[in-house]
Amino acid sequence: ILVEQLQTRMNHMMYMTFQVTSLAGIFSLIGLLVFEETGDERTELHKKRASRFGYILGLGTASIGLVAQSLSHKIDPWLITVVIVMILGKLIGRIYSNIKN
Repeated sequence: ILVEQLQTRMNHMMYMTFQVTSLAGIFSLIGLLVFEETGDERTELHKKRASRFGYILGLGTASIGLVAQSLSHKIDPWLITVVIVMILGKLIGRIYSNIKN
């Protein structure tokens, strides 16, 4: 998508390599986040603050995108999906945390 918007031409092999590399990077980051272990209470507090900060920034950015696109009457369904998934993820995480503890 980004390559097409920059109006550059890539052959099919380069495009597929770019997609596979991007997906591998994304899944590697997700794996690091899922299996991250913390030590003491202070480290746990830093992890919670960073998680909260990232969530607020992501939701804020997606919300600003929704407002900007709604003003031009061209709302991208992916932005709506991102906002819904972020909110549902936060709720499910909170419920899971309450049940586990």
